[in-house]
Amino acid sequence: MTTDAVVGWYAAAYRIIMIPAFVPTTVVTAVFPALSAAAHDLPVFRGLAHRSIRLLALTTVPMAFGILVLPDRLIELLSYPASFSHSVWPIILLALHMPLAGIDTVLGTMLATLDKQRAWALTGVAAAFLNPALNMIAIPVTQSLFGNGAIGAAAITTMTELFMLGVALRLMPRGVLGQETVTYVGKCFAAALFMAAVVWPLRETTLFIPVLVGILVYAAAAVMLRLVSADELRDYANLILRRRGPIPPLPVIEAS
Repeated sequence: MTTDAVVGWYAAAYRIIMIPAFVPTTVVTAVFPALSAAAHDLPVFRGLAHRSIRLLALTTVPMAFGILVLPDRLIELLSYPASFSHSVWPIILLALHMPLAGIDTVLGTMLATLDKQRAWALTGVAAAFLNPALNMIAIPVTQSLFGNGAIGAAAITTMTELFMLGVALRLMPRGVLGQETVTYVGKCFAAALFMAAVVWPLRETTLFIPVLVGILVYAAAAVMLRLVSADELRDYANLILRRRGPIPPLPVIEAS
């Protein structure tokens, strides 16, 4: 549907936005045994699910907005040829794909532990048909309008993750994820949006400056919005490091 060069622009954009992909992988690896053990204990399962999604949102949402604000600077940092400036818009459109994909990964793990893996697998099959079908339209259109079919492919990739998210939430049993989780994720987006607004005027300075300012601003916003506390930082560290022991205030769960 397009040229090798355009495929290269998309591939470069996708590689850049996947840099923080280690976060959902780490969280899922660490929490899967505990979720499996708590599958029939709704209060404990709900607490673990809520914390996992909170950790993902807290970390991946600001990363996504940071990439979204500084796509051209990242291309420059990685010494891509000048022609890869065409990767900027795909990076922008793919940036929000990262937290969505991370949350989808956790939700998919939760559905598997709740014995809903068949429905989730069928969702993946549906997405595997939906994505190419939409790309058959989006890639030629954006190639014709902008000379860059990667823009259409990037938009459809993010839309596919939104589709997966919607189905995952629909499949999730009632009572597992509540308004508290939705509110928390919304606050993460608000903090990241504020960070992006502060960083935007600094885009043309040395890359170290907007990155450092972004970290400090997001950290301050997270504290002000009560997204994290010292106790939760300790708990998250225990979760990521897969230490044996309790995750207060939840009871200890031994994986079978």
